[in-house]
Parts: sequence; structure tokens; C-alpha cells
Amino acid sequence: MPSLSHPHRFDFQKSLHLLMILIPVGVLGNLIFMFYTTDRQIIRSVIQFSPLFFLLAILMTMVPWFTNALRLLIWTRFLGHRIRYRALFKITIATELGASVTPSAVGGAPFKMGMLMQRGVTTGSAASLTTLGSVEDGLFFLVAVPLALTFSTSWDLPIFRTLWAQIHHPYLAGMIVLIGFIALISLFFRATRRQIRTWLVNSPLSQRLIQRVLNFWADFKHVYKLIGQTGKLWFLLSMLVTGFQWTCRYSVISALVASLGFPVDVLQFFALQWVVFSLGTLIPTPGATGGIEAAFYLIYRAILPNHIISLAMAGWRFLTFYFLLVIDIVLYFLLSLPHFEDTHITLDN
Repeated sequence: MPSLSHPHRFDFQKSLHLLMILIPVGVLGNLIFMFYTTDRQIIRSVIQFSPLFFLLAILMTMVPWFTNALRLLIWTRFLGHRIRYRALFKITIATELGASVTPSAVGGAPFKMGMLMQRGVTTGSAASLTTLGSVEDGLFFLVAVPLALTFSTSWDLPIFRTLWAQIHHPYLAGMIVLIGFIALISLFFRATRRQIRTWLVNSPLSQRLIQRVLNFWADFKHVYKLIGQTGKLWFLLSMLVTGFQWTCRYSVISALVASLGFPVDVLQFFALQWVVFSLGTLIPTPGATGGIEAAFYLIYRAILPNHIISLAMAGWRFLTFYFLLVIDIVLYFLLSLPHFEDTHITLDN
């Protein structure tokens, strides 16, 4: 590994403590809103749930806690960092909490990267481990979603044609804005390139900044290069865990709907969950609150009957977001107690 200076330590745990004060208030408000906007007859039908399928939905909801921590364990071990699974589990919980209070496009990546740095992982390696998870997720969906759509004969669903018609123009407008922004930046640097060059050559601050950027980039590239050279089996193992993780997460809705006694096409529901969560990344509110519920209703109303969809949406959102938030808070504070806190850090050079 390249020799890098120790990264500056930010107090991400303190930031999480401040942010988590607001979460129970939001959870309570959403539960009250759900209760008063859902038909009472539908709420009473909860007692008709199949306990077995409902329990399965709860268990699958919690699977990503353990699999995300396991994926981190695989790659930190590969890079020679002896960080305990308990500490990585805490990082996973903190990452989810961070994602719940930031816009969906930001997610919990800054929290994950910062807490890895606090455990002794260099800045470039922490960035690599953070982006590596997204790379694995993307590769899995690149294969799994087309297969799920094909084998469930979902390509012809009207919702996909409607969805494309609705998002086509916003995407085109966004692309035009992005191209215009890049053009303005290019014109700015072209007009000021002499001043910038002079500042880079003569400023000690710029020299230190350039060196830090170069060190970061070297460390970042080194991780991916090392994986390509000696980490193929590690990558395969991590991809198997990734597949299990997302299969469970995107099957929560199938178990929940099955608990209502409605027939379920598991592959079709898996593909539609990918669409719902993908749309959620475009919603600027923390945790995609509000927009992701609307996306769920828009996509599933063509499949689920009217007397089921409201309860299914409320139960799905509760299990995949609010329920997890409450448990995340409890687990995070338990893992932060002195008895559980793991302060031992060992690095293998």
C-alpha cells in the first residue's frame, strides 16, 4: 500500500447523535399520518395477516445489516485491516442512519467513509471501499433485473411505458443543464488558466493540496488494481453476499403481500422494487420521504387491488424505513456503550 499521511479525524459519531434526535419525531409523525389517512377497515384487516409470511418479511428486512457488514469485513480483511465485525456492523448502522437524514442522492456514503477513516483506513482506501459497494450493487442489478423482467414476462407491463414517458423529458432537461454547466466551467478555466497556473506554481498551499490529491488518487487506484490482480475470489465471494442481500431486501414486498393472501410473482415484484428504489434516488428529501411512497403507488396500482395497495404500501414503507430507523437507533447506542465499544485497531502493513 502507498505510504500516506494519517487522515484528519472528523467526529462523525457526534454528528449522528445530533441528527438522531430528529428521527423519532419524524417516525412518530409519519405513523400518525399513516393511521389517519388509511381506511379503518383496511387497518382492521391487519389481524388477517399470515404470521409466517409477515415474520419472513421482517427477517428479510434486517438481512442487509449483516450482509453489508460482512461485505465490509471481506474487503477490509483483503486490504489487511483487522477491524472486528462488531465495529463494521456499527459502521453499517451509522451509514443507514446517515442515509435516512440526507437526500437520497447523497446517502450514507460520507458517514461510511468517515467512520472507516476513524478505524485507521486511509482516505483513498476508505473512498475505494465506499464506491466498491456501489460497483458490486450495480453489477448485480445489471444482470438480475433484466433476468427478472424476462422470466416474469414483465417487459410488456404498461407501467414501464408510462414510466419512461414521465421521466424521459426530465432526464433530457437535466442532461441539457449538465452539459451547459460543464461548458460554463470549461469557459471559466480557459479564461483564467494563466492565473490558475501561476497560483499553482507559487502557492505553498496549492502544492500541499496537489500532493494530497495525488496521494488520495494513488491509494484509491491501488485498491482496485490489487483486487484485479489478487482479489478475484474475494470479489466473487462478496458478489454472492451482495446477491443474497438484495434478493432479500427486494423480496420484502412479496412476503408482505403474500401475508395478505394475494398471489405474488416474486420475480416481477423484485424488478418493480428496483424501479421504486431507483426513482427514490431522484427524490431530494431525506430518505426519499413522500416521493418514494408515491412511486410505489404509481407502479403497483396496476398489479395490486385497491383494497390491498394502501395497506401494502404502508406496511412496506414501515418495514423498510421507519421500523429499521427505530432499531438502528437502539442498536447504534447499544454498540456505543463502553462495554460494547471496540477501540482496538490493528493494521497489517
